[in-house]
Amino acid sequence: MTPSDPPAVLAAVACASCPTVYLPRPGPCPVCGGTARTPRTIPAEAVVLAATELSTPAEGWPAPHRIALVELAGGIRVLVEWATARLPEPGRPVRVEVADGRYRARPAASGRGEGELPIDGSFPATL
Repeated sequence: MTPSDPPAVLAAVACASCPTVYLPRPGPCPVCGGTARTPRTIPAEAVVLAATELSTPAEGWPAPHRIALVELAGGIRVLVEWATARLPEPGRPVRVEVADGRYRARPAASGRGEGELPIDGSFPATL
């Protein structure tokens, strides 16, 4: 891991009343409503479920604004800001990090740029 690499884990919490593990957020467990929780960590690796580019995002966000829905370990899903110019293809591995209180993702280190779609929306001949 180099100094520019994000941490290999993300902070999470485990509910003390049920087996749910989720990303830290205010309020009770999203499944059972329990309020007791234990700090945990989960791997920062995720898989892309969907991605899109907003050409006219809400006020205060840059245009174009790229976002992706990713799934972390244990089925935890989170909407992330996408950190590169090309959108990721569903099913591709990514690395998630937290910066300024927001989740961001970028391609998993493969060195080949795999899993990214051109901004023009064209798709490869085979998926």
